[in-house]
Amino acid sequence: MGPWLRGMAIFLAAFSTATARAQEEQPRAHPPDQSAGEQKPSAADQELLRLRKQVADLQAQLDQQRAEQAAAQQRQQQQIEALRQQAEAVAARGRAIEENRRLRIQWWNQAGEVLADADVSMMGGFADVGGQIEAARSLLARASGDAAGYGYAREASNGRAALNSLDSVEDRLVNGDLAGARTDLYYAVNYAVAARTLARSSSQPLYEPAP
Repeated sequence: MGPWLRGMAIFLAAFSTATARAQEEQPRAHPPDQSAGEQKPSAADQELLRLRKQVADLQAQLDQQRAEQAAAQQRQQQQIEALRQQAEAVAARGRAIEENRRLRIQWWNQAGEVLADADVSMMGGFADVGGQIEAARSLLARASGDAAGYGYAREASNGRAALNSLDSVEDRLVNGDLAGARTDLYYAVNYAVAARTLARSSSQPLYEPAP
């Protein structure tokens, strides 16, 4: 309750006490003489009625002020709750972005490791690396798709370039061009490394988990 409302409430309480005391102290009037006709209110009665009306008017103002204050507080509480929910939604989005960024870094790393193993096999003259190529393709597709979904266009572009290089690797292996397949594999690894570097640089410290 504000200072004005507290002052008015104190005033009304004191005023009501004073008027009640004045009424008690007012001399008792003799019963009116019915034969003399209707008796008009005395000056004291009129003053008491005026004071009671003033008290009622002030009480009504006080009640209105209290109702308006309660309504304003309710609106403020609703606004605070709406802002709290909005902030929580933004925070949840940020946490999801940061969590996915960390996953993408893992996927880029894993794809690079699988492709490095495939290169070791081809360097030894072993061309049957289809399983490794498909495993790397799955990781690259997942990482590049999520990067695009979260708005990291350059990272996603490098991921798609790595996938295109894997297509060339498979084509060259079918044609028996092991040296050419290793060259395209090298490009795929470089694109995956570039995508991983971009993912690492897009950290959002505000949403990183506590150490």
